[in-house]
Amino acid sequence: MSLRARILSLVLGAALLPVLALIGLLLEHRQTEVAAARQRLGAMAQGLAAELENRTSGTAQLLFGLGHVPVLKKGDRQACSDFLADVLKEHPQYTGLLTILPDGQLHCDSLRSGRRLDLNDRRYFVRARSSTRHVIEPVVGRLTGKPVLQIAYPIRDSQGRLLSVLLASLNLDDFAGTAVRGLPYRGMNLQIWKGDGSQVMDQPGMNSGPLQAPKEIIAKVLASARDAETVTQTEPMRLWASSAPIGDASEPMRLVLSVPEEELLRAADLLFRRTLVGVLLLSLIVFVGAALLGEFAVRRQAARLIKAISRLDAGQYGETIGRPYPRGELGEVMAALDRLAGSLEGQRGDIDRHTRALEHQARFDGLTGLANRVMLSDRLDQSLIHAKRTQRQVAVILLDLDRFKTVNDSLGHSQGDVLLRTVAARLQAAVREGDTVARLGGDEFVVVLSDLASQDDIGLVADKLLKHLCQPVQLGHHAHAVGASLGAAVYPRDGDTSEELLRHADIAMYRAKAHGGQEMVFFTPDMNRDIQERLKLEAGLRAALPREELLLVYQPIVDMQSKRIVAAEALLRWQCPDRGTVMPGQFVTLAEETGLIEPIGDWVLHEACRQARRWQDRCGVALPVSVNLSARQLRGSGFELRVARALEQTGCPAGSLFLEVTESMMMDRPAQALEVMTRLKAMGVQLAIDDFGTGYSSLSQLKRFPVGTVKIDRSFVQDIEHDPDDAGIVDAILAMARRLGLRVVAEGVETPGQLALLDSMGCHIVQGYLLGRPCSPDAFEQMMLADLFAQGRGRAAPDLLTSQMG
Repeated sequence: MSLRARILSLVLGAALLPVLALIGLLLEHRQTEVAAARQRLGAMAQGLAAELENRTSGTAQLLFGLGHVPVLKKGDRQACSDFLADVLKEHPQYTGLLTILPDGQLHCDSLRSGRRLDLNDRRYFVRARSSTRHVIEPVVGRLTGKPVLQIAYPIRDSQGRLLSVLLASLNLDDFAGTAVRGLPYRGMNLQIWKGDGSQVMDQPGMNSGPLQAPKEIIAKVLASARDAETVTQTEPMRLWASSAPIGDASEPMRLVLSVPEEELLRAADLLFRRTLVGVLLLSLIVFVGAALLGEFAVRRQAARLIKAISRLDAGQYGETIGRPYPRGELGEVMAALDRLAGSLEGQRGDIDRHTRALEHQARFDGLTGLANRVMLSDRLDQSLIHAKRTQRQVAVILLDLDRFKTVNDSLGHSQGDVLLRTVAARLQAAVREGDTVARLGGDEFVVVLSDLASQDDIGLVADKLLKHLCQPVQLGHHAHAVGASLGAAVYPRDGDTSEELLRHADIAMYRAKAHGGQEMVFFTPDMNRDIQERLKLEAGLRAALPREELLLVYQPIVDMQSKRIVAAEALLRWQCPDRGTVMPGQFVTLAEETGLIEPIGDWVLHEACRQARRWQDRCGVALPVSVNLSARQLRGSGFELRVARALEQTGCPAGSLFLEVTESMMMDRPAQALEVMTRLKAMGVQLAIDDFGTGYSSLSQLKRFPVGTVKIDRSFVQDIEHDPDDAGIVDAILAMARRLGLRVVAEGVETPGQLALLDSMGCHIVQGYLLGRPCSPDAFEQMMLADLFAQGRGRAAPDLLTSQMG
């Protein structure tokens, strides 16, 4: 749609809105006028009815007065008729006056006809004879055929006897003609109905003729509960206005006006049409004027705006609209567009600069300035394409800094950033100009060695990298040595895609880190198989618990002085369908890394408590059961609550549960470990230090923890017969334990010599294959029963065993 069409549409819309509003007001006014006209018609009918009532009342008063005239009381008919004739001359509204004797015979009348007439068949006479006041009846004259209103007044003596009935015939034609001439409607009809709806009189207007009311109109008027009613006749459209009933209550009549609706509403419709024509003419004038104004004041200036916007759309910001600007909003818009063009020209330069900066950020690491993962992938792909074409080799070296987390935790991230930037600079200095050094994130870097002739070149570069990295870095007031673990993968031997080479280099890097770091390891297919085997092992371990593949075996702990079993250690086994029995050393570390150790540990805890309770019920002995904890369990939130729940659900006494923790677990987070172990001790659970002597705890730290037992690691017991150092360590541990009031258990006792030497040192509670291998719960129960039988105690002393360990 063109601008001209739009302007005209807006102008037309603006012109039509007031027109529509005025039309609405006119329609509302017309409705008001219609309602007022209907009310006026009803008021006219009621007014005419009131006037007729007044005439009736006046006639009754006249008859009352005539009843006291002596001449009418005498029997002289001629004198009576002459008197009535004189009265009629003075009151031309009546067609006749007469007196009627009580027997119904005409006595005299104003017409002086001398006729004899029996009026006993007239309803007004019959009603008047029994009435004390005047009666009214509209009738059509039998002789004249004209409508009259018969008003009969009974004359009675002082005793109430009827002397005569005076009758006056009110001329309704005269009344109706006068009324119709005084009304504004030429097509109207004035009618008088009896109480039964029969029509007595119909007086048409100048432009009307005789009219008979339809039956439905008569029914509506007579059925109305209101005194007056105005109803509408549909075909033809007429309004019928009825007065309230007038006359006698027993013989009421109604005065009815009927007017064609068109005539009644002629004045309102004429006003409506004239006003509407005027509004439309005014709107047309406004529309034409606004259209001319829009053409000269808006459209031509809009054309200038359109050209300017087109230039902006085409990116031509140098050319402007220029002065002079028209006054008003259009001029402000033109000035704003010129300012916008200048601003866009400046922004174009800023966008170009920012785009170059974003492109750099998208391809380079913000901290070190090295290539990022996106740039690395692009350059590595290009190197592989070139190597395929030239039959050369490409090496991918993935490097991870050793102990970088320690620097961040101890010196802060700002010093860690300094270290990363220093490492980045050293890596770039150690490679050729065409090689790529990238940072993957954190402390991981990648070096891409392109266009290599042989694998020997990789080793030289790796030595150079390690040599540059091992030089100390000054961080704050201290110099820190930087170590790194390197993993290398070579194209085409280890893969032919960037993803594959990076994945294999990562596997090799983790192998280097496992070896202690500060070396480079080349990827081999065995590493990939190890990774796949690890994934399979993890998948199987995840399914082991729901498939009920885990089980506990129990190894006895024996007091050599009493030769009795004093406790049992619960040991975990995995009955894998594919691998058979898997020992904890093969999967516990994996469970720790994946978080599976927590649900597995909870299961071990519940199962050990359940078994301890079962032995107590079956053997009558509260045998303590020892369970090994993992570091993740001890650090987990709410661990003591899980222990309490296991004891409660299984019914196991708290004193029958031993929890074994290692020194390293306690010293990793000593404050947290102390808090958890204190709560466990308060519950009645016994605590022991496992693998004692292999950690780095001090005596000052050890005495803070609420432990009652230490277990000497099997590595010291294994060579105790042949290695004086191991024997000295065991002897020192025993001496320390006695000073601290701790019980000592020696693990891994496998020979009689080890047992004898430990016994001589004062270590009487031992555990190992020599005294009993791990066995099923039922086999252990048989071992317990045999031990009790050999001691001759049977089920008599259930608390002796716990006294040794608890």
